Amino acid sequence: MYGYSRCHVLKNIKQEITAVSTKVKGNESILFKEKSLSKLSDDNSFFADIYAEMSKRTPLFLDVITTCLDKDTSDNQKQRIIGAVVTVYSIILFTRNPEINAFQRMLTAVCIRGRAEDMNFGNKYYCLHKNRLNRIGITLCARSKLRLLEEASQLNKIEIVNYLKNNPLMKITGDNLDVFIRTGNQAIDIRNKDLHLFASNAISTRIARPDMDTTQQPIANEAISGADMFLKNTEFGRLESSYVILVWIFNKFSPCHQMKTKIKSMNVSGKY
Repeated sequence: MYGYSRCHVLKNIKQEITAVSTKVKGNESILFKEKSLSKLSDDNSFFADIYAEMSKRTPLFLDVITTCLDKDTSDNQKQRIIGAVVTVYSIILFTRNPEINAFQRMLTAVCIRGRAEDMNFGNKYYCLHKNRLNRIGITLCARSKLRLLEEASQLNKIEIVNYLKNNPLMKITGDNLDVFIRTGNQAIDIRNKDLHLFASNAISTRIARPDMDTTQQPIANEAISGADMFLKNTEFGRLESSYVILVWIFNKFSPCHQMKTKIKSMNVSGKY
């Protein structure tokens, strides 16, 4: 009886996952439909939408996962449980169909932003090789990462153009980078010994705008006296008290620089 029930449950779970891992229009998962960078950057309810899809299309699979995670926990732990469930669900669909990769594209973009996508940590206690995260289904492979960077570049160009339509004031900066190429990496048709790359940045203005008033404002006629720039007696007193405290600290905690002269008694606040 147990064996029959177990096979029946597994069969139903497989049917649910197979139905949601298709690319047929109208039946595809949100992980396939919402994988463009433009949608991922604008969507603030990405995890909640995936969890809602699981509740609707893979309810049995969701019950199994949440049972393992103790779904009757407190409200403070619900967000953590949703994150774990969505991660497992996304990795399974990505393993079945590599094109269902919205979750992996998002994490790959985060890794690129943090410059952690190609890190190679190696010592006798811990080792994380390149592409290890891709092998376990968390991030994209190197080739897909390059396509993701190209998509991000095109999206960035569109955003710059849209910004310039409203505010044409922008500063373009950059730096010329010469990358040396080893002899073994040179191709038959390209025998350059180095690559001339230009890393550019577009810096938008935070204050200036095209419609700002550029009329020079009149200067006040009142004469400014040099005496106005001097410290007042009360300001001299506060400054003197501060110097006394600094000298005492220096003399107290720097035995190799003991001062020869004694600090004369001054009116210093009791709290010091």
